[in-house]
Amino acid sequence: MPQARIYKIWNVPERDTEAAAHFDLASSVLVGGKNSPLYKELVYDKQIATSVSSFYYDREIAGLFFIIADVVAGVDPALVETAMDDVMGDFIKKGPNAKLLKAEKTKTLAGFIRGIQRIGGFGGKSDLLATCQTYTGDPSCYQKNASYLDAVTPAKMKATFAQWIDDTPYVLTILPTDKFAVNSTDLDRATGIPYPTDKVAFTFPELQTATLSNGAKVVLAQRTGVPLVEMNFEFNFGYAQEDSDELGYTNFMMSMLNEGTKKYSSLQFDEVLDSLGSNLSFGSDLDNSVASLSSLKANLSETLDLAKEALIYPTFPSAEIDRIKMQTLASIVQEENSPTSIAFRNIGKLLYGEDHPYGKPLTGSGISETISTITRDDIVNVHARAINPGNLTFAVAGDINLNELVDLLESKFGDWSVESNFTLKTLTKVELPKTRTIYLIDKPNAQQSYIVAGQLLPATATDEEIALNYMNYAIGGSFTARLNMNLREDKSWSYGVRTRLGDAKGQRAMLVTAPVQTDKTSESIAEIVKEYADYLSIKPITEDELAKGKASKTLRLPGQFETLGALKGAVSNIVTYNRNLDYLNELPQLLDEPTLSQVQEKAQTYIKPDQWTWLIVGDLAKIEAPIRALNLGEVKVIN
Repeated sequence: MPQARIYKIWNVPERDTEAAAHFDLASSVLVGGKNSPLYKELVYDKQIATSVSSFYYDREIAGLFFIIADVVAGVDPALVETAMDDVMGDFIKKGPNAKLLKAEKTKTLAGFIRGIQRIGGFGGKSDLLATCQTYTGDPSCYQKNASYLDAVTPAKMKATFAQWIDDTPYVLTILPTDKFAVNSTDLDRATGIPYPTDKVAFTFPELQTATLSNGAKVVLAQRTGVPLVEMNFEFNFGYAQEDSDELGYTNFMMSMLNEGTKKYSSLQFDEVLDSLGSNLSFGSDLDNSVASLSSLKANLSETLDLAKEALIYPTFPSAEIDRIKMQTLASIVQEENSPTSIAFRNIGKLLYGEDHPYGKPLTGSGISETISTITRDDIVNVHARAINPGNLTFAVAGDINLNELVDLLESKFGDWSVESNFTLKTLTKVELPKTRTIYLIDKPNAQQSYIVAGQLLPATATDEEIALNYMNYAIGGSFTARLNMNLREDKSWSYGVRTRLGDAKGQRAMLVTAPVQTDKTSESIAEIVKEYADYLSIKPITEDELAKGKASKTLRLPGQFETLGALKGAVSNIVTYNRNLDYLNELPQLLDEPTLSQVQEKAQTYIKPDQWTWLIVGDLAKIEAPIRALNLGEVKVIN
């Protein structure tokens, strides 16, 4: 843990009270955006914290009000604590800013509407009704809570804080340390779980398509029921397109889009967004850069105006570049101190090779050497390559018809035209290595080792995709799969082992990931090797395992795409991987088609454990010799 963290906690009134509404809302007012008092003072202005958060912990007898700050490395935590106290003192004295309070009330309402799209799950209809019934005896108590929220004024919130928030909170400061201890346990957590069997018939909305006058494409899944629209701006440019001296530039550029435009400063942009109750975020993965928008339908036009400002007219102010640079460098330091992140920062180049577009840190954050020297010109350059209508598709789900949507998008983006001669890098096929290689990275005094091992498979969205998913599911793709039941439930050497198939337009990685006890590292590796050897010989996937996989994939479908956000994600997936437009309605049948012999054949064809690449991050003083003694292949220690 390279940073100090400060907790301040107050005892406050219980849930489902007027005061509870005040504290729940106050947590958002204090840290909900760049203009919020604590964020602006600690993170934005003074830059003495990398993040600050707040929440009201609602319990039946009493509540707790939390404020948490992560201290910038090298800054005295006492300085941050004093700044927190100053902000809170001013908040108690003056009360909340009326404009901020109004914005947070709008955001809370919008969040409530997004939540009740779902029948179940946290914030869903059943959760809401059951919670009210359990705590108050009245399943409609949410209506009273909503009235409390609506009635909040700056004066009322100020009075509540004056009554409950004083200068004697419980304060916990956690300081960086390399010394940890492991507690032993004799608990046996091996239990079985029931599985549903009945399939629910359902249909997805027909996907509708259009093209704007500037060439940008539109794909819409229209669904009424709640007055929301979810939209992804999908740009066919991810951080795989970066050169070796640009690592991290794409995500850095995307994180700068809302940090200043021709019309708004960073703080003004956040203020307008909050006032609309909308969400607008930016990021990149290997293949795409995405602006993700969520808006009440009534505010969609104004939210699109903000998106247009961010995408077309960013100014990349130097002061904001310096601030985001500091935060990104701090994030990289965090990654370099986490065994999990260390593994994923390195596994890409080991699997694909450093010259392949995918042979980069898979966290997407880049490296300190490139981020520390990034300039405004660098950001402008990557923006010109990535953000243009020629490689844009709008993936949309929500309460809007195609004519409405196209007219609105045409009015906002139809005149956007950018000349770009940029050519995407070729995703050349990578052959598997001839032999198995084990790479080691030293993390002195680590209490766990982090194991990543695997190989490359065909790209996402091939005809073999679903059979390969079932092949993976049985050996390590679920909690009850073989690897997890062995290393976690049987031997208690790991908290959880999974095998993952990463999505990609090029070859995708199949990876075993296993955090394990330091003193059981070599033994865990041996068990993984044995499990795969058995899987390919005496213990192939069984009818029961395939049936369980099919049940898991098919029975969840009605709930999996219950919200507009999830439906939008499915539309984006179809766009990214160029799937059939009726893919979602075809999916139940596709999931049911693979036979046992077909899945077993895929395992024999594609799983090649003797050609795997292994990466283990841990305390080499304790694990290197036992790993070498396994004689599994060449062992290399890397930096």
